[in-house]
Amino acid sequence: MPTFAPAELLRLARLAAGRQAWSEVRALLVAADDVVLGSAELTVLLAEAEYRGNRPGEASTLAARVDALPAGSAPEAVRSRAANVVGAAAFTRGQLADAEGAFTRALERGRAAEDDLVAARACNNLGNVLSLRGDSDGALARYRLAIPLYQRVGQPRGLAECHHNMAIVARGEGRWADADDLERRAVDFARQANDARLLSMALVGRAEVKLASGDAAPAVVLATRAADSLRDLDDAAMEADARRLVGDAEIALGHFEAAAQALGDAQHLARRAGDALIEAECTETLARLAAARGDAALASQLADTALAAYRAIGSPTAMRRAEALLARVR
Repeated sequence: MPTFAPAELLRLARLAAGRQAWSEVRALLVAADDVVLGSAELTVLLAEAEYRGNRPGEASTLAARVDALPAGSAPEAVRSRAANVVGAAAFTRGQLADAEGAFTRALERGRAAEDDLVAARACNNLGNVLSLRGDSDGALARYRLAIPLYQRVGQPRGLAECHHNMAIVARGEGRWADADDLERRAVDFARQANDARLLSMALVGRAEVKLASGDAAPAVVLATRAADSLRDLDDAAMEADARRLVGDAEIALGHFEAAAQALGDAQHLARRAGDALIEAECTETLARLAAARGDAALASQLADTALAAYRAIGSPTAMRRAEALLARVR
């Protein structure tokens, strides 16, 4: 790897990040760590690359350095991005209170910097925290605040994420048609952004709607397509979620061996990514597989493990779901 002057390194890293080429960003910056740690923005770029590479611990350590800098020592937009990474890493590890605090700092700093993009990201992320806590109205309010900000800066990638997140809320309320319409819009925005990862995310969302509304066969097809794409993109967390959904749909179809294979793969990927929520969801789905196979003891054990994980994360909706499963299998 050639040696670049700091200004050229920053230019190249920004260009790669703009293309979502996070492995390229990481390769550039890891080779120049002495320069990186002397620049707040380069440190944040490396933190973002580490997070996208399924290394939330490394991402948090790097971003926390910039997040903790006093006001005025780095641009507010850069400090906002740092707080967003700290929050995203905490969210991945199931630490919702820490995530909410970091995303709130990110939003305040983004507004202070009059940077609509970083403020929109913080709003969207705060919506995710509220959604996981079961506050649908609060989550939707945050997503609806983010949408005009993303529109103002012409950011289809962010619009895809927001519409996907609103679809999750609609799905949780049993509004299948609304959820599917929102996921279709997310697909459109992901295509505008030419972002294969977001397109796969929206396909998983559509598969969730299909399964929840009782149409398991197309759910398997959509989720498998998304999972294979995410494998090629080396996104372990999102692939884990897609494989979990494949397993869930296979249970509904009575294909228990296929379900076990998909769920085993999903659990392994979730652990590799350090994603506490997806791992808990895999455990819950494995409990339902055990129940479908008639193994009440294993189903009860797995459901209890999932419940404990949801309790640690602080997701009342998921806790109620696991409690209902426990009541059925005991």
